[in-house]
Amino acid sequence: MSRRPKDDSRSTMLDLWRPPRDAGEAVGCLATTYVFTPGLFDEQCLGRVLDIESEPQRESLAYLLERERRLGAVYAGVLVDASEAGVQHSLRWDVLPVRIPGGKQHAKVSLLAWEHHVRLIVASANLTEPGYRSNFEVAAPIDFAADSCDTPLLAEAIRFLRSLLGYVSGGADLAESTRAEGFLRRVETLTADWKSPPRGGIVRHRLACTLPGRGDAARGALDEFLTACRTRGTLPHNLWLASPFFDDDAMPNRAAAAVARQMARGFTPRIWLCVPGDDADGQGRVLLKAPRALYDTFLEAGAE
Repeated sequence: MSRRPKDDSRSTMLDLWRPPRDAGEAVGCLATTYVFTPGLFDEQCLGRVLDIESEPQRESLAYLLERERRLGAVYAGVLVDASEAGVQHSLRWDVLPVRIPGGKQHAKVSLLAWEHHVRLIVASANLTEPGYRSNFEVAAPIDFAADSCDTPLLAEAIRFLRSLLGYVSGGADLAESTRAEGFLRRVETLTADWKSPPRGGIVRHRLACTLPGRGDAARGALDEFLTACRTRGTLPHNLWLASPFFDDDAMPNRAAAAVARQMARGFTPRIWLCVPGDDADGQGRVLLKAPRALYDTFLEAGAE
């Protein structure tokens, strides 16, 4: 990979795993992924959470000694779809295989905790070398501190991770599940007295989580998003959607139609789609890699 110019302010995915200044000692981390590269998590992600100065490839012995010393009091675990969990991992951290009935564990959420700081990373990237080093991915870090803690959002993230533990093969009595639950409780205790920031002038974040049906636990991302909008008293009339994957439906596109039906009435809906594209013929014309039905469905619904 070529080196970025000095004035390029973009950060890499791995930079998000580094503690901010004055974060204190590491408490632990619990991440979710569909596909998993154990070496990336072991050498790169954990090294940054622990704030280890030595490089795993250049100073392997120094890195290993420092990592082993620091991991003694730190929890680390990864919730992985059971079909991708594998068996190659360290005895110092846990792989928790998640079996979703009729589906996949596809969330990419990481909860990182230090003594004085907690960070939630919501991303599109799997914990793999391509996901973290070569793909174009999107990540949103959300930080929590003693004087600025979005308590409902943090509670929602913990609730989602705790719900996934219910789908781990072996159940709640599994030692790995018990350790993960202990980490979540420790984060709750750590942040119990942290204060919410002033409400004015900030962007409010909400998690739109998806869980399969188990009684009232069934949740869809679109329903979660719309519920969040309704709590603010209205439905959206401007909407931005980004995805590299789309159902190739005939007209109408079912997902697009469901979104269009939920736009606010009395406005002309405006919808922006961020889709993959290629230079089709080298003459400036761009081929959009998304089904035509997506565009036509929104157009038929009166959206711009």
